[in-house]
Amino acid sequence: MNYPLTKTISHRGIGLKYGFLILPNMGYYFTNILDITTSSLSLDYINPKNKKRLDFIMKLHKDGLSNKQIVEILKSKGIKRRNKNDFYSVKDVWVCIKKLKKRKFRKEDIKCKLGIWKLCLFSPQEVSSKRREIRTSE
Repeated sequence: MNYPLTKTISHRGIGLKYGFLILPNMGYYFTNILDITTSSLSLDYINPKNKKRLDFIMKLHKDGLSNKQIVEILKSKGIKRRNKNDFYSVKDVWVCIKKLKKRKFRKEDIKCKLGIWKLCLFSPQEVSSKRREIRTSE
């Protein structure tokens, strides 16, 4: 009989399915599947210079400043857009904040799903052979 081992792992996209068993040498075992899905593994890298600029914009937003006030502060400090050589507009700041909020949500979004527990019984011959396997592997 082929029963699931604790090493049964299969990748599904950016998810992980983990099959496990409990008490395999007692004549019976319980099995289940734990399915973990997350988008945090697919986040793009942000270089330190850009991260510093984006963190500054988000800090100002969290401090309660409006997008227009943030634009004025960025202009007074001489901070320009990343790929352009011009200053931020109100719309640019709004889009930047929106993207940072989506990124934060993706980073924290983790879904775990535990399947249905199953009780499986061995025949007496399988129990003795499994006990021998366990003793020899120890």
